[in-house]
Amino acid sequence: MPESTLYLWARHGLVAPSVSPEKIKLWSWPDLVTARAIYWLRHPVHGSTRRATKMRDVRALLSKVEELADRLSVGSALGAAAIRLFVDDAGVPHVDQHGLMREGRHRYLQSEHRDLVIDLLAEFAGEAGAIGPDLRHPARFIEIVPDILSGEPHVQATRIPTRGLAALAGRGFAQGAIVEMYPGLRTEQVASAIALEKRLTRNVHRLAA
Repeated sequence: MPESTLYLWARHGLVAPSVSPEKIKLWSWPDLVTARAIYWLRHPVHGSTRRATKMRDVRALLSKVEELADRLSVGSALGAAAIRLFVDDAGVPHVDQHGLMREGRHRYLQSEHRDLVIDLLAEFAGEAGAIGPDLRHPARFIEIVPDILSGEPHVQATRIPTRGLAALAGRGFAQGAIVEMYPGLRTEQVASAIALEKRLTRNVHRLAA
């Protein structure tokens, strides 16, 4: 979504930047999941049968989404975890984790192709063709763990953020040279990190156009 939208939501208390609310605002991993929920509920895809969810219903649901997202922050194993959002044709939402929902669950799952169900941790389509990565497996060799670096993408089993590796590449360092700076990293890990950051940068440029 455009940066202006996220800042607007912050001003209205929908998704407060919990890592840093100051001038340089920083959002956490649970904040990101919550932002995805708001965006999806308010923006049915073209041709969808469902209506945009009313803001009062969105606000009523946010604490539940935040609670589930925050619960996944305990430990590092997301595995097959899911935070699924279900809506009916009128846009009234329900949230479920790990398929625990009972009443109406089968009907909602059968309606997934009608834009009535979404896994908020899966690859996420936004505006202008921007695609957010799967939060469990954003790229090969890359992971997002809520309790590490506030949920920033990093090389698996390290605390090396993809953004730092991409910044070095942007300054003209070859991948081999970057590997020499970080003993233990492999060229393919660095390449995957750089590719992910390029993808995220393309999203920003699409939304700013």
